Amino acid sequence: MADRLQFDVHEAPRRAMHVFWRLGYSEASIDRLTEGAGLGRSSLYGTFGDRGTLFQKCLQRYAQTYHSLYDQALSGPRPNPSAVVADGP
Repeated sequence: MADRLQFDVHEAPRRAMHVFWRLGYSEASIDRLTEGAGLGRSSLYGTFGDRGTLFQKCLQRYAQTYHSLYDQALSGPRPNPSAVVADGP
């Protein structure tokens, strides 16, 4: 019987995304990512692959979360587009 995942597969990439934001790709080591995402090393590799693959998944999540906000901010007649983005999803 396979082990059940002991973490939220949607929350972990969100948390890893914040590690990448805070530190940048080059400083976001596997140790820092596992700590920030709340994962063990084997869970990170087994679920998300290597650091580059996890980074790609974080970029996809970022685009899914924020792309429409940027489109909204840049397409409308708003006095302050950054306020639209700051309001968040």
